[in-house]
Amino acid sequence: ENLVINFYTNRDCYIKVYHIDVNRKLSLIFPNPYYSDNFIKAERIYKIPDPRYPFSFTLEGPYGTEFIKVAASTVQFDDIEEAFSELGTASEELVSRGLAIKQTESLTAEAMFSYTILE
Repeated sequence: ENLVINFYTNRDCYIKVYHIDVNRKLSLIFPNPYYSDNFIKAERIYKIPDPRYPFSFTLEGPYGTEFIKVAASTVQFDDIEEAFSELGTASEELVSRGLAIKQTESLTAEAMFSYTILE
């Protein structure tokens, strides 16, 4: 099976998408070397990947609950981690905190959802 992430934003922004696996290993999955444009237009529904993207996300073992976390900013991120490399272990706080919005010079937001892979 393939995973497709559907989302929209209410403002033009830049996004980063993280994957947290069943062992809480955190990695950046978008942008990546296959598609690096992370600019998103407001009020449009996006799918990552969509048919024009030259990659797919395939669900496979180990089985259990995993998380996808999306971070958005109205200005391009200063730091974009290396895609698909292990960035460490996600903390309980990161996995359980859900949506957060912080007012600064730029607007930022985060959202996360979980899914379970069954045999």
